[in-house]
Amino acid sequence: MTLYELDIEFQELLELAEDEDLDPEVLNDTIEAMAGEWEHKLDAYGIVRNELSMDIAKIDMEVKRLTEKKRRINGNITRINEAIMASMKLHDTRKVEGEHFTWQIQKNGGKAPLILDDIPAESLPEEYQIWDVKANKDAIRKDLEAGKELPYARIGERGESIRLK
Repeated sequence: MTLYELDIEFQELLELAEDEDLDPEVLNDTIEAMAGEWEHKLDAYGIVRNELSMDIAKIDMEVKRLTEKKRRINGNITRINEAIMASMKLHDTRKVEGEHFTWQIQKNGGKAPLILDDIPAESLPEEYQIWDVKANKDAIRKDLEAGKELPYARIGERGESIRLK
């Protein structure tokens, strides 16, 4: 029986308990049996949950390993490209046609890079500045926690989560 089915059965039993003709001893025995099955079911869910958590940890380790491998391979590709380009520039050639590949030095697409001198953005003329205004949540929280009432903010309730020990 699933946890969902146990919950429905338990709810139906509680509703049935309102019947005055129901033998109290039968009710108590049934509730105790269901509670035992429910606790056993939760324990089984805990085992499955722990196994899944361990799987996630293994996957995270594998993702980290593969990410590092990808970084190393990309580094190798970059070094190969740099060596080929340096060699082609040394030989003053922009195109080499081989049996399997054609290598060619060409300009990158897109916009040409914009180079700004090392000056603070505030010293640029106003038409070249973008202002990014954000709420200072730390200051708002501090004032609310100090008892100040703000018509546009309030401290909410914390959510709940399940813990498995």
